[in-house]
Amino acid sequence: MSPGIEDSNDVPTSPPVYRRGISREDNGDVFSRLGAGTQDPQPGGNIKELNGRYKAGSPLICTHVVEGHTNSVLSIKVSNQMLFTAAADRTVKVWDLRTNSTPHCLTGHLGPVAAVEYDRVNNLLFSASGAFVKVWDLRSSNIRPIITLCSSGTTLPANATLSDLVPGECSITALTMGASGKLYTAASDKVRFWDLRQFSSLGRLSGGHQAAVMCLTAWEGPNNTDLVATGSKDHYVKVFEVNSSGGVVQPLLNLEPPHYDGVQALAVANDAIGVDAELFSGSRDSGIKRWDLRNGELKQSLNNAHKGWVSGMAIYGDILLSSCRGGVVRLWNIKTCDSLAEMKTEQSINDIVTSDNRVFTASNSGEVRIWRFVTTDWDSLNASSSGAGSIGASGNGGGGGGGGAGGGGGAGGGGGGTKAKR
Repeated sequence: MSPGIEDSNDVPTSPPVYRRGISREDNGDVFSRLGAGTQDPQPGGNIKELNGRYKAGSPLICTHVVEGHTNSVLSIKVSNQMLFTAAADRTVKVWDLRTNSTPHCLTGHLGPVAAVEYDRVNNLLFSASGAFVKVWDLRSSNIRPIITLCSSGTTLPANATLSDLVPGECSITALTMGASGKLYTAASDKVRFWDLRQFSSLGRLSGGHQAAVMCLTAWEGPNNTDLVATGSKDHYVKVFEVNSSGGVVQPLLNLEPPHYDGVQALAVANDAIGVDAELFSGSRDSGIKRWDLRNGELKQSLNNAHKGWVSGMAIYGDILLSSCRGGVVRLWNIKTCDSLAEMKTEQSINDIVTSDNRVFTASNSGEVRIWRFVTTDWDSLNASSSGAGSIGASGNGGGGGGGGAGGGGGAGGGGGGTKAKR
């Protein structure tokens, strides 16, 4: 068994969006197409340690490849040294980064798994596939589903099937946990929030969007509330404040100007509290926007942050990482939006997350790659030459010695102009 990772070291526009009814036929979305013709799910998998050469000027080095899915990995989550991967092969896999042991393979989904989320307080895992969210109990080695949450706000038994669907259900596209312990699920143009003590719907975020919500993020608000940002295919980002009373919640902020195309990714600083948070949105228009939540105004706009869709964003300290479907990861200063570095990977990227000093990227190949920072001395990095030596998988990682994932363009002005990240 290999050492555990813990122990080692012109912008395009789109036509106007109109509100329309959503039928079951409409739910044959991109996730279903990605899953078409997929191979049967494989129960195994492994985390392979790499000893590759460092490419001069790259901010990250790949130390491990996570293999086990037979189709695109659509969403990833990392918490408590556990990696959760959701894929178009209709499975979720649970990986222990401390031991690199064979993962648990969670099956029974009726289609591609579009998003995954983890509740570290109750040790519950949530996986969204079609109109269902399966809730998994991780408290024992025999991981099992305990209940199914539906897009309409109802619940079904853990083994619910398509025959249990009622009219009006629609595909769930995004999940996020709030600081208060609520689960938020996006389906169509609305977001529902859930009490996880009783697995009951408390209310919904409404009155905001005219098209499907594709991404969510939540952080601590004032007086024990949740602040929730939503990004939609209607090009807009909105912010809601959710208290304990539930019901129908209207937007607190409508952030303008909108993007030129659908919003695919959202990111907020890890220590964010209230409206002092730094909120970023990434879009299919290739742009990234930075928002001032104290007044709802646009602070900065990077109109050509990437050459393709912004597929994901994540925060590491004072660094914003953004990825695109073309396989490029770019690093930005979150205070100034100055470009710090960029890296071209070998594959398209569907999702990107950070945990401690590691970066995780999910691709259409069915792999997840684990990276570590080479340096955070950006001036030195940009001035580096091809004389850089070979760097293996060793580094100053979290948790101490051994080989593993350790360590550590100019910004546009403020003018007008986002597992689901497709």
